[in-house]
Amino acid sequence: MTTTLLFRFGALCGALYVVLAILANDVFADLGPDSTATKQEIGAWFRTNPATTRDWALAYVEVVALLAFVVFVAVLGWFLRRADGDRTWLPGAAVGAGLVSAAVKIGSGPAMFAALWRADDGLSDELAAVLVDMNGSAFVLTWALDAVSAPPEP
Repeated sequence: MTTTLLFRFGALCGALYVVLAILANDVFADLGPDSTATKQEIGAWFRTNPATTRDWALAYVEVVALLAFVVFVAVLGWFLRRADGDRTWLPGAAVGAGLVSAAVKIGSGPAMFAALWRADDGLSDELAAVLVDMNGSAFVLTWALDAVSAPPEP
């Protein structure tokens, strides 16, 4: 694979990540209760909105998006390292933060999967709220990681 083709593939993966993540989380998703909802509202939402095949498919679309993000971060790191000429630690920090961000995002998924999976199996309001808050907290944590993974100015 030529260098230009590899850079374009990395850029394509970055664009694919953005498009798939927006589609899976904002356009097609049945958004649940927001962060200001009470634990009773969160529990009631899970009991009255069982997961559908569409919900599971969107979850897998989000996982594919995150895998595309990992490829984008790897190619971005290679590009930054070449441009930097291995003079600084910044390309390594960008790659590390990007990969940790992807890991945190992927790691936050099981909390929501568990809530959806056990919603009709006696999931308590308290546990539902905790699982939703774990997922939301991980999302907020990625903001700092994504800020560090932004390419440094030349």
